[in-house]
Amino acid sequence: MGVSSSGLFLMDPLGGVVFVSFEHFRGPVTITAPSASSRMKGASAGTPVQVEHGWISFPDQAVAIPFSRDLIWKPMPPRWPADPAESRKRKLEMAAARACAEKDGHGWSSLLATLVNGRGVENLAGEERFTLERIGRFQTAMRQCDGVTAGACLKELLGLGQGLTPSGDDMVAGLLLALNRWREVLRPETFMEEVNQSVAEWARLHTTALSATLIECAARGLASECLIHALDSIMTGTPSLDDSLPPLLQWGASSGIDSLLGMAVAIIG
Repeated sequence: MGVSSSGLFLMDPLGGVVFVSFEHFRGPVTITAPSASSRMKGASAGTPVQVEHGWISFPDQAVAIPFSRDLIWKPMPPRWPADPAESRKRKLEMAAARACAEKDGHGWSSLLATLVNGRGVENLAGEERFTLERIGRFQTAMRQCDGVTAGACLKELLGLGQGLTPSGDDMVAGLLLALNRWREVLRPETFMEEVNQSVAEWARLHTTALSATLIECAARGLASECLIHALDSIMTGTPSLDDSLPPLLQWGASSGIDSLLGMAVAIIG
């Protein structure tokens, strides 16, 4: 269904999505196959795929990739306790500054800078202004424990932007990942389940199949290792931002910085 510099996105006849990754980062619905990169350069959307007996085969490229159901990966719970809120905010500001400097003009980098620094609203485009207003409404609803309004605000962002995973979808996925992986610190209230379910169900009907899959995973606290490492780095300082931020920013054309925006919304609260 799609090709990126980091791998191939496959769709089965029932609409399920699998990512064949050319990188070492593990993730949900992902098969890591770094050695396949050079052999799959001719693949494109619409390339036929066969899956059987532990192999994914690409007949047109004469390539077959083995996989094992015994090697299904799930992320470990956070290994370190969360830093105090002020320390988390400082690391978030550092991450946002570096991200915006490296990805200026990509995705919603201007919106990330405005949200974290509280400046530059006048420079935002119409879609970004709309998103910032919905972010404010979402944060207010969460503080008021209003899951219905919080979920409705996120639904309005799905599908905004371009690509297999539009900016709005990446932002929502990053936000849900942070709130669910670090729920006891950021949002322990039980109404998060209501938000998770309503947004995941809406995504299945109103955005791309890939985005819907990633949002559903994020609602369970699951994502690629590169997203989890960056999130844990901001929350705990481990791993370091120097190690975790570059892979995040290389995640798609703008998916990394838009996911970081969602994490920022959750961490700022």
